[in-house]
Amino acid sequence: MTCLVKAPRFVGAFFCLFFFLPLVSFALDWTPSDIFTQREKQNLRIRENGVYRGYLYNESRTVFSVNPDEAGYTGVFFEYEQMTRDARDIARRIDSSQKGSLLPGPGGVFSVPPGQEWPFLLNFPAFPEETPAPGERWRGEGLRILQPVRDMVPTRVPFLCEFEYAGPGDLNGEPVEVINAQYAVRYRQGADPWGDPNLTQVQGKHLVTIYLNQQSGKIFMRDTVDEVYDFSGGRQLVVSGFILTWYGGGLPGERKRLTEEIREELERTGTGGVTVEETGIGVSINLEVIHFVPDQAVVLPEEKGKIDTLAAILRRLEDKTFLVVGHTADVGTPESQMELSIQRAKTLADELAARGIPAGRFLYEGRGGTEPVAPNDTEEGRGRNRRVQIFILED
Repeated sequence: MTCLVKAPRFVGAFFCLFFFLPLVSFALDWTPSDIFTQREKQNLRIRENGVYRGYLYNESRTVFSVNPDEAGYTGVFFEYEQMTRDARDIARRIDSSQKGSLLPGPGGVFSVPPGQEWPFLLNFPAFPEETPAPGERWRGEGLRILQPVRDMVPTRVPFLCEFEYAGPGDLNGEPVEVINAQYAVRYRQGADPWGDPNLTQVQGKHLVTIYLNQQSGKIFMRDTVDEVYDFSGGRQLVVSGFILTWYGGGLPGERKRLTEEIREELERTGTGGVTVEETGIGVSINLEVIHFVPDQAVVLPEEKGKIDTLAAILRRLEDKTFLVVGHTADVGTPESQMELSIQRAKTLADELAARGIPAGRFLYEGRGGTEPVAPNDTEEGRGRNRRVQIFILED
């Protein structure tokens, strides 16, 4: 089964996060893995003051990796562009990305710095020290960060959850351990000093089904949500729907193996202008030379062979998500640079998807000229800064 650490009650500006590894019992003796991920998808109906506001699809992903230079972990949080419809079959744009860290503390727990408002779900699920029997119940504390609409300040709400072990089950043809959980959300104005000052109260309930995969150590959860938010001035939000959460991670040595395999394939095919490296968020394929029509997001025909080779490599990675990041030289306004880099990243994602990779497995992001790899005062330097990266993310 999976080993989780029960975190202490939320105190001050710090909150704690758990790790997991596939073990043989629900013991609190554990070792964090070097790479782990948390992905959350919110599908929520929102009514404001009795009027239907819309259906929110929001998805986020956190990737943490052990930091070899200092104690703790470094990570990146990606939030996808909010949609008003299900966009599983199209490439998704990254709406924002933030770097952060995870720091070890006493008792084997970890904390994040003040102001880091992610991941959204912390210290959940929790388990008893002994292996539970079917029907056995226990309690654990958790923390959720609430922000159902963008004009609300993220607000931390601790909760007490009751768990019940349902026994072994099946999920998508794989054996899992099934746990049912439920908790109430109760918040009063000012309980979180960093939260929304206009939020007077929150009331609601969550019914959660948790699936633990013994073989992979991964977790999937489906959370049915019903919440009511009251704000000063009479504003009220009624939120209902469900939240899906996945916990996963990479295996030790997997990034190194994948990096070597891609390098060998690029050498075998004679593909130039492409390098490969391990990074904190995954293996990065760097298109150091990729030619577009000047000032446009149109790939020149001479790049067809290079893209064909990259697509053949990515098609073999059936269980991965790909993040395409565009960069530009520092020419023009920052706004025009950012927009061009976004469009070029999307163009490359679309080109790869057209070669037999499901478009829903692509994310894309533009960073304009904010991350140069060479000075912008020469044409050679500007040419090096016009590049695209493809990150292979763990799921």
